[in-house]
Amino acid sequence: MEKAGHIHVHDRISESLGIEFLEVSQELATCRLQVPLDLCNGSEPVHGGAVLMLANAVFAAASKAGGTRAAEASARVSFRDAAGCKTLLAQARRVFSDGKLARYSVTVTNEQEEVLVTLDATANYPVEEESPAAGGEKAPRPRRRSGLPVQQYD
Repeated sequence: MEKAGHIHVHDRISESLGIEFLEVSQELATCRLQVPLDLCNGSEPVHGGAVLMLANAVFAAASKAGGTRAAEASARVSFRDAAGCKTLLAQARRVFSDGKLARYSVTVTNEQEEVLVTLDATANYPVEEESPAAGGEKAPRPRRRSGLPVQQYD
């Protein structure tokens, strides 16, 4: 498991939002967001889309840890409470994996450790690059249904 200071996640959206990855492995990933005011609604709470991006970023980091290629297969989000414009912490825990699919439970909490958002997400792991299924040759880079390439995390 990588610890803070050693993690470099290639994700432009996370970088632009200021998401800080504290630890990343396929079993557990944690990140923090010091919420900038431009992500807050006029009445103080953080915009729900920004909270969902934080949850998705920590899920993506865990499911793609160590250079694993993965694509999000499904996700279900529950907004439990409004998030204030302070610091948010997100954590993704792998709860199931069979080599083809992995399911993660993600929580976003505030500074008081109150759960604000839960996300149940599933990652799809395509055929490995040099697997027997690919005939020992490099398989094409996996693509989402949209045709866009799957992003890889180091």
